[in-house]
Amino acid sequence: MFIMIKNFITKVHKTNPLKINTNKFNKDGFIEIPDVFSIQELSKVKSKYKKIFEGKYSTGVVPDKIKWIRGRDKNNIPRSLCNVWKSDYDVAKIVMSRKLGKIISKLTNWKSVKLNQDSLIWVTPGAGTVAFHQDNPYQDWHTPGGVVTAWIPLNNTTQSSATLEYLVGSHKEKISRRLSKFYSNKDYRKIDKSLLKNSDKFQRHFVALKAGSISVHHGNMWHGSGYNKTSKDRISISIHFMDGSSKFHEKIKSPYFNHYKINKNNKMVESFFPTTWSNAKNKKYFLKEYLSN
Repeated sequence: MFIMIKNFITKVHKTNPLKINTNKFNKDGFIEIPDVFSIQELSKVKSKYKKIFEGKYSTGVVPDKIKWIRGRDKNNIPRSLCNVWKSDYDVAKIVMSRKLGKIISKLTNWKSVKLNQDSLIWVTPGAGTVAFHQDNPYQDWHTPGGVVTAWIPLNNTTQSSATLEYLVGSHKEKISRRLSKFYSNKDYRKIDKSLLKNSDKFQRHFVALKAGSISVHHGNMWHGSGYNKTSKDRISISIHFMDGSSKFHEKIKSPYFNHYKINKNNKMVESFFPTTWSNAKNKKYFLKEYLSN
């Protein structure tokens, strides 16, 4: 049985410099926020993403999941690496950015925000797709459960550049089971009725953003992406965040992330699941210590 993420009934904040429309997020299941990161903040990752995929890691540590290797995997699928913050300091600066964590806190009303995992994604011209799915079915291994996902394009995205596609309001439907196949599915928009009934009733939204803007969606939101029909690579960072109080599930295990579980202790260690935002006074953040290594 999957643990559902708490309803995001958010409070109105007096200061709102980034114009966080929490009502829209709760209603539609996603929100787009312009100009969160500057081009300069993204430039270092954008200039070396190919080197990262070639195994050149500034920290000397490999990512938790390497989902694409040249010569091993097909070239027509999205290329991705998981938890690249452990492998590259410039990726870590984006993933663990306090301003991003604060946005997540405002949208969810979590008192603190913890990093669940990140993905660096590279979609070459002509490549695709990602089948429509929800994020939360893959998040049963921690409590209180569920994630919110921030998607950050490193270059401008359009409807034809394999951008994210949302089914608006679909986060209010029940949580589904996991998919058996994610990539290279020509019918990537087709959703089995046993997973989601009447998927055609939802309006389809294509995320068209300038580099440095972000899209944030609920963990129950149905989303996917098509083929890159442009002549340029589509580079993005996708980040799952969870409640700062999260712990490992007592019984359900993750084949990957339980590597970081201490025996007979469900606490999530900061070195593996850093807090990126907290409303606690004098909070010391992991990122500053990490970058000083």
